[in-house]
Amino acid sequence: MAKRRILIIDDQPVVRGALRNYFERRGYEVAEAASGDEALVQFHKMRSDALAVDCHLPDSNSHKLLGEIQSVLPDVPVIMVVSYASIAKAAQSMDGSTSPGVTDVDLPLAEIEKRHIQAVLRHSRGNIEKSAKVLGISRSSLYERVKRYEIQYPR
Repeated sequence: MAKRRILIIDDQPVVRGALRNYFERRGYEVAEAASGDEALVQFHKMRSDALAVDCHLPDSNSHKLLGEIQSVLPDVPVIMVVSYASIAKAAQSMDGSTSPGVTDVDLPLAEIEKRHIQAVLRHSRGNIEKSAKVLGISRSSLYERVKRYEIQYPR
């Protein structure tokens, strides 16, 4: 059986190395690219089964790069690699809900958990079973948290 192939696109060698290690241990054939231009060359050579892409590539727009790749292989799975200085900044990036100037120190853990659950429920279109699996908790635990945090979700 042929190995699955993944292309790791990140300008930081340490991040590429960590991702390479992770995927090679799971049986992937790995190629790396440090820039958007290099990624296109590697992608056309390898025809990857999946991509791990830094969403903040310095030399190109990551979304434009993905558009070019997905025009060739529209169903290629993509893992967006993101790093932020704090959980609050990551949450703000995902849904814009954090007010300017708010830091992770200003947010209680319960609020971070609530926002994360809301985002997962939104992403799964209110599917409790799917959301519980993503969150790594039981359905009953998810129902308890939804009730505790008074979370509204599509049913």
